[in-house]
Amino acid sequence: MVNPILIYPLVFTLFLSPSNIFNKSIYSSFDEGEKLYNQKDYKGALKTFLDAQVENPGDIKLKYNIASTQYKIKNYAEAIKGYSDIAKNSKDRFLQEKSYYNSGNCFYREGKLPEAAQYYKKALGLDPNDKDAKYNLELVLEKLKKQQYQQKQPEKDKDKKEDKDKSKDKKNSGQNDRNDKKKEDEKQKQDMKKNQEKEPQQEEKPKMASKKLSKEEADMLLNSLKEDRKNFFKEQLMKKGAVPYNPAKDW
Repeated sequence: MVNPILIYPLVFTLFLSPSNIFNKSIYSSFDEGEKLYNQKDYKGALKTFLDAQVENPGDIKLKYNIASTQYKIKNYAEAIKGYSDIAKNSKDRFLQEKSYYNSGNCFYREGKLPEAAQYYKKALGLDPNDKDAKYNLELVLEKLKKQQYQQKQPEKDKDKKEDKDKSKDKKNSGQNDRNDKKKEDEKQKQDMKKNQEKEPQQEEKPKMASKKLSKEEADMLLNSLKEDRKNFFKEQLMKKGAVPYNPAKDW
């Protein structure tokens, strides 16, 4: 914040010869206005200076006092108009420099830091040794720098968040692709298992080899069958007791 000691505008006291009645009136108005100003009765001081201006509208120092009083009642727009008029039309270098300086103070009070810095620079252009103007300019530039940093910081945070979200989306996309592939493989396995259950594999039955018998083999097989038949009947007769069993005798 600007040091209040540095931003108090300067009010001039006009010293005029008492021999001139007109000048006496102006002097009285300046004297009365100054007293009210020092008593912090800024509205009373402003009225007194404005009344004096009716009698002498072109007085530069009176204009300066009016602008300074407007500043004290926080009517910064009117104060800037008055200071600008003085800086433009006054031939007094000191008044010009102080008008620029006080205009910078008005802009600062309105929160218009770039404009404040501009007018402090103008003041220093007329008086490079004005320590108050230097101090206020450095303070305003520091505030502007801080504002610019604060404005850029959310943008950087936003960019970081967007990059992080993109990276996260990319990672999730890759994970989703892997999950989809895994699900597809599992589905294929399940489908194969279901098909196996629906269509069981048929066991291959061994084929019997077909072999054509020779005449001798056929006769032997026939005789064997006849012998088995004859033995069967013999066993049956033995069971009935019709024929005694004699293993040494063949039928």
